[in-house]
Formats: sequence, C-alpha cells, structure tokens
Amino acid sequence: MTYYSGANGDFWIAGTSVARVQKWAFNTTVALLDTTSLGDTDATSVYGIRNTAGSCSLFYWQDNQAQGDCSKLIRNIVQGRTGSSTTVPGKATAPQSTSLRLRLIDGSTDGRFIRGEVLLTSATMTMAQGDVFSADITFQFLGAPVEATL
Repeated sequence: MTYYSGANGDFWIAGTSVARVQKWAFNTTVALLDTTSLGDTDATSVYGIRNTAGSCSLFYWQDNQAQGDCSKLIRNIVQGRTGSSTTVPGKATAPQSTSLRLRLIDGSTDGRFIRGEVLLTSATMTMAQGDVFSADITFQFLGAPVEATL
C-alpha cells in the first residue's frame, strides 16, 4: 500500500514547476436548482452552477533561473504600483488569471494532477523565527478545470 503526503506535491504556474507545497486542496460544489411543482409532495432538484476553488501552502523560495521562482506567483496578486505604468495611487496594474496545476508526484511521468485557469483570490505570507518563509494562496477556477487525473 502506498500513502502520499504533502512531500509528494508540487505547484505549477504557466507550465513550470515553481514550488514544492506543504499542502494543497481544492473543493468543487454544485448548486441545486429546485424543480418542484405546485401539488408535488416531495422536493425535486437538478444540478445548477458548479464552483471549484482551492488553496495551497507553499514554501517561499527563489533562484537565479526563470523556473523555480515562486515570487512570480506572489507578484501576480500583490502587484502594487512597482513596475506599473502609473504612479497614481489607486491605479495599480490589475492581477491576471494564472494557468495553475497542482500535482501529486506518484512516480509516473506526469503524476496525478488538476489543471486550469484560476484567479488568485488571496495571498498570506508568513515569516517567523525558526520557520521557513511561507505563503498561503487561495484561488478560484475560471470555469471547470481543464484537466484532472486524480
């Protein structure tokens, strides 16, 4: 029997592995639409809108190469006016959607993963004495995930 843990996960942005994650999670919910008619004795429903969102905790690190730099992920949501074409307060560059892939490294070539376009909805960065600088990210899929092999 094989068990997998957070040590078996990584985080990809735009086709490049940018971080090893401590943990990642996603959740899909489906709203139900009521189809009960007047005179029915029991409620009936059909599936409505589906929503997929998630979160991950990753260790912050960067290197001198383009790949393996999770600071790009953080800059996507925490843009500020740095590098923006404007110096006017309140007019910073808007965050962009991100192509994200959360992968379980299972020994196969591609591993097991979920992939899709997401909007990053929050980033919490934590630094404490004796701990590794880390970030907690939450995201919302734009539509259904493009691919899932979990």
